[in-house]
Amino acid sequence: MKSSKKRSRAEEVAAFLRRKIFDGELQAGERLIEADIAKELGMSRGPVRDALLVLEYEGLVTAKPNKGCTVTRLSGEDAYEIFYLRGMLETEALKKCGGKLPDSSIFLMKNIIDEMKEAGNLDQSFERLLDCDERFHSEILKSSKMERLYRLWKTMSPLNGAMFLKVRQSYEFQDEAVRRKFEKPYSRRETWEYHLEMLKILEKGNLEESIKIVNNHYCATGERICRWEKRKEQMNRGIKYLE
Repeated sequence: MKSSKKRSRAEEVAAFLRRKIFDGELQAGERLIEADIAKELGMSRGPVRDALLVLEYEGLVTAKPNKGCTVTRLSGEDAYEIFYLRGMLETEALKKCGGKLPDSSIFLMKNIIDEMKEAGNLDQSFERLLDCDERFHSEILKSSKMERLYRLWKTMSPLNGAMFLKVRQSYEFQDEAVRRKFEKPYSRRETWEYHLEMLKILEKGNLEESIKIVNNHYCATGERICRWEKRKEQMNRGIKYLE
């Protein structure tokens, strides 16, 4: 009973901190002090310590010996590597099923896109979008009927929140950079629109086209983040970048 209560308290703290990170209240590089968090929430440091371990596993927190925890600052290269690996595993799943997803999966994926549309873009309902994204892509992996392949893909699922956060930060920088240069907002599609484009291709059952759209979904996103990270670094150093 005690361990169950301890676990639920830790989950409560993790949800509290996760929301602050997703909402931007806690910024990359900011220190997370156990004693301060425990005092704010009116609890002991034990559940806070357990919560920080959970967030470290999810890639949202970085812990260093004798230095404590900070909100993770993912590099563009980190993001690209994770996107690349997820895409690689999904294309392997598509090869195993010949690009033909079951009708039941297509049906579920359509419903998930409706949920994404209802949730809005990356600035809203962050955790709901994460859940939708996970369920959408898991249908591709399940089509392979290879349990180990699916489990391997699932090992990267805890990092999905960190990846979504990186995508949002990339969009925010693009918004600002375009406003500076052209004095107009950066126009971007919402999460559900990207997934609808992908589903339209997957529904056809053409292996070559399906692999291409999945690779583009992951690699193009990773490449864009790397590109904008470099531009951000140049701007911070006062260097004018070229388009």
